[in-house]
Amino acid sequence: PKKKKKKSDPFADPNVVEARSDTDISPEVSSSHSGDSSSGERIPADERIDEDGPDDTDLLAKKSKKKSKKRKTKQPDASESSVDDDGSDDDGVDEVDIDIDIDIDAVVAEIDDALESGDTLGVRESIEDLHISDQARVIDRLRGEDRIQFIQLIAEDLDPQILTWVNENAQEDLIETLGADKFAAALSELETDDAVAVLEDLEAEDQAKILASVPSPDRAEIEEGQSYHAYSAGRLMQRDLVAIPDHWTIGETIDHLRATDDLPDDFYDLFVVDGAYHPVGQIPLSRMLRSRRPVKIIDVMDEEFRTIPVLMDQEEVAALFRKYGLVSAAAVDPNDRLVGVITVDDVVDVIDEEAEDDLLRLGGVAEADVYD
Repeated sequence: PKKKKKKSDPFADPNVVEARSDTDISPEVSSSHSGDSSSGERIPADERIDEDGPDDTDLLAKKSKKKSKKRKTKQPDASESSVDDDGSDDDGVDEVDIDIDIDIDAVVAEIDDALESGDTLGVRESIEDLHISDQARVIDRLRGEDRIQFIQLIAEDLDPQILTWVNENAQEDLIETLGADKFAAALSELETDDAVAVLEDLEAEDQAKILASVPSPDRAEIEEGQSYHAYSAGRLMQRDLVAIPDHWTIGETIDHLRATDDLPDDFYDLFVVDGAYHPVGQIPLSRMLRSRRPVKIIDVMDEEFRTIPVLMDQEEVAALFRKYGLVSAAAVDPNDRLVGVITVDDVVDVIDEEAEDDLLRLGGVAEADVYD
């Protein structure tokens, strides 16, 4: 799991990391677009090596510390034949078998037997190939002492992301078994929006106990997230983002990204800001990588883009993402300053909850979790 990253802000702010680049970066953002600039057109693949700088295709090729939320895949056994139905040998391609329907009941039964016989290795082997969400389902299904024993056995290797998947009862058992300090340490490694979502499911007493054990900088961000209305965009946004000044070139941007250690592990867009930290444009990471180093950011950025006020209702946010096919969007405060980013994975959760509420309303059923 990744350590929670801070937003990458090249401006002079005591709470953010300064850019480390060969280029002298001034905090004063130029308001003029005058001067010579290279064409912003995209470059054919065979002309993409720059004469004036290194090949940028290896940008951000670093191993993510946070486990992906994507479904894990299982590689075929080496003993299986690699010959296709048409008789061709497919040595160069690994077939991937995606096991969509995990029999969680069978896994739980296997763990129950292993716990009863004291087979700790068998317990760990039962879940080692499971996606984090399926591991959470296992914890949810286990009951009483079995759940406590299971948590104790996997505590050292516990992925913090599991906190975002387990139900409320399991969270209480995790706090009781891990202790407030270890639970808080795991919470600190989550994105701010995930940490806020985990805490809001806890009793007020447990919230206070956990927050007291969270390091001060992380606690301040979590408490800021909690200050927004429960169903507002502010609860959805992540504080981790990449913002760049509007007077930079592609080369300066790449140098900054390479030199900064605390970038978000996953991001899709770079947000272009003026000297007052107001977003003035947005550029997809893919477009930035395909542009030459001398090209100015303002020449290739999207000037027409969507921003999300932090006070906007989450259902309205979901509607905007659906209508415009957004992958990520800048979140702005009432002064139109960039304060975070909302990504499509968080909006999918809102859409699920919206559909669930509609379904329950149609059936005249009280609020509940239909996914349990």
